[in-house]
Amino acid sequence: MRPTSSTVLRAPGQSPAGRGCRVYADAPFALAAVHLEVLAGYDDVSDHHPILTVFHLPALRVAVAAAAADRDARKQELAADRVEFKTARIGREIAAGIR
Repeated sequence: MRPTSSTVLRAPGQSPAGRGCRVYADAPFALAAVHLEVLAGYDDVSDHHPILTVFHLPALRVAVAAAAADRDARKQELAADRVEFKTARIGREIAAGIR
């Protein structure tokens, strides 16, 4: 999950000045979450509290498919950007008489 949005959750008994536990999720993943619960009693393990997250399975499947499609589209964009950059560089080199 990417850190694009966040929700601050506090464990029971944690002071407002204390360290907040955050859940980072892309919008489709956040919308698929149906229950979030901060689990207390893990202070000996970490200063962060684990967060139990329950997802709606069909919505989670849609979110995973959307994330995969976005990742594939971004890869294609990056590949096109690399080709454009190389083409422009070669053009400048030809114009400068280097090639």
